[in-house]
Amino acid sequence: MSKYQKLFALSKNLYAEGAPLIISAGALQKDTENGSVFAQIKLQNITQKKIKVVRAVFSLMDAFERTIGETEYVFQDFIAGRDEYFCQKQLVPVDNATRSFVAKVAEVAFADGSKWNESGAEWKPIEKQQTISYLFKDAELIKQYHIKYGDSCEYIAKADRDLVLCSCGEV
Repeated sequence: MSKYQKLFALSKNLYAEGAPLIISAGALQKDTENGSVFAQIKLQNITQKKIKVVRAVFSLMDAFERTIGETEYVFQDFIAGRDEYFCQKQLVPVDNATRSFVAKVAEVAFADGSKWNESGAEWKPIEKQQTISYLFKDAELIKQYHIKYGDSCEYIAKADRDLVLCSCGEV
């Protein structure tokens, strides 16, 4: 039996306009041995600057989806470059009655000494991209698309807020 039981998962790829990172995943885990509950988030740097510190805020909810508190956590002692994922292995202790949470990033410090602070924009999922097979039903058209744009292009490029989602699927 696994030591941890997953209680909740965040929506994938949460983004707030202007933020230098994405909350690519999140989960709430319960330690089956001692009953402790922990939140986890997986972050992805989407800026050219290296990130060295992140302050995140977790709004905690019980089984009835009532807010039962808020926890701030500072992730530090790392350096994350462009497109790198980080912080996913850090367990954030939360109230044992927590059964779901909402996460946001409040502050980021970069390796160059600059900082980013939240603007109050809502952290919402990035819209899913359509695959080229959704647009082109004919295999020959897909082949021509790959010849023109490259074999790694499997999606239709699109804009979402101030992001551009590439035809390769990356921000």
